[in-house]
Amino acid sequence: MLNRPNYMLRQRAAHSWHFVVSGRPLTSIIAGILSGGTLAFRPGSDIEEITRAMVAFTCITMAGFVFNDVHDREKDRVKRIQRPITRGAVSIREAVLYALFLSLFAVFITPGTTLARVTLIFTCLALIGYSYFAYWVPPLKGVYTAALCCTPLVYAVVLTRAHIPGSSYALLATFILGREACLDVLDLEVDANFGLRTLPQVLGPDLARRTGVLLMICSMAASVFIVSSPIGVAFVGASLGSMLILVFWPGVDFRTRILWSRLSMLLGAVALASTIQ
Repeated sequence: MLNRPNYMLRQRAAHSWHFVVSGRPLTSIIAGILSGGTLAFRPGSDIEEITRAMVAFTCITMAGFVFNDVHDREKDRVKRIQRPITRGAVSIREAVLYALFLSLFAVFITPGTTLARVTLIFTCLALIGYSYFAYWVPPLKGVYTAALCCTPLVYAVVLTRAHIPGSSYALLATFILGREACLDVLDLEVDANFGLRTLPQVLGPDLARRTGVLLMICSMAASVFIVSSPIGVAFVGASLGSMLILVFWPGVDFRTRILWSRLSMLLGAVALASTIQ
């Protein structure tokens, strides 16, 4: 009986942790860093504005992941992905309420005008729409994801009323398109079982894999020509170097290489953030 309060406390802490993990914070924060980092490179932005923008976009991205995990839970069970929603650690009702809370919190905390809030709301709706688009038009779901990954830059432009070159959007989208092609190769069998004809099924897994890796490397290499600040150049070098290590390091399986490409994506995102004008 004396240990029951401690047990209950541990149970609540574990349940709370399941909520946090369901939003995939380590991936979501990349979007937050891209939006907040873009503000940081803009003269006149203060630390409070940067932090609020970073938190707001991280939360809206987490909300999108939670909504998508609710939609894709049966498919994730087949893939044996042990996410909290998939294994029932977080109920569907709890997940939806949590996603709504994250969305409302993001809209509340964001700096800027009403337009910034509207941008976040439309971003959340686009994130929710991803699962439906991926089901109805599976060969183009990488294109949809690439467009989604440009929304942190759009949000930063709305906040600062500055300008980001179109080439920055294009290179970011190219990297994401390549990475999504590689991820679809990993999910090829499960997608086929669900009747989803993704890009690797159209091109063949080997061609899709090679094309995806080539798109990621080329987009990073091309970033050198649009990044001018010393910090941006340093991050481009780190991004490209880490990607080359992932691709050519011996003895590493393809899944591990692609999962760790998040690091290259984060470094490249910071480099592109520096192109704000």
